[in-house]
Amino acid sequence: PPPLPYPTLFRSVICRQRLRDQFMQDWQSNIDKMSDSIFYRHVKTTFEYSEYLDIIDIDNYRISFIRFISQNHSLPIVSGRFTRKPLKDRICESCNVLGDEYLFILTCNNVNHKVLRKKYIPKQFYSRPSMFKLIQLFTHSNRHVVHNLAIYIHKGLLFVIMFCYLYFHMYCTYNCIAHRLLAYCLINYY
Repeated sequence: PPPLPYPTLFRSVICRQRLRDQFMQDWQSNIDKMSDSIFYRHVKTTFEYSEYLDIIDIDNYRISFIRFISQNHSLPIVSGRFTRKPLKDRICESCNVLGDEYLFILTCNNVNHKVLRKKYIPKQFYSRPSMFKLIQLFTHSNRHVVHNLAIYIHKGLLFVIMFCYLYFHMYCTYNCIAHRLLAYCLINYY
């Protein structure tokens, strides 16, 4: 038989690299094609292990953080998709603007979210908010900042879920009392 042009080891390294490159291209193109991965594609730009998996050591907070990044939450931007609302109609009940991740983390006018935001998110991110600052917050290298962001997301989403339940299933007079009680419990005990 004629000699091989490359040594066997070298060919396996080249083959492995090509397979890895193909996978990365497929992964990136799939994310770019998906209409419901808008936030994810801003936060997760490379296919590599995410440090927040180690930083956030409490399971409930880690799960909430991952669900938030992957748009598996109950904000209007996602819940409106299941009811086939147009994008422009998926608004926050408190702010009357698009209820997306940016609003939830940095600008929502809901009193309970403001209290949680002051407690868990550094002021530099929400004092003059921008999408750039939101991405910076999610990709921050400081363990304390990422851990507090996970706590904010967990408590804030619990509040959103409970508010939706109370809003749709309770009477208006009871709603105000229960809403205040729920907010007090979320901020002080969870």
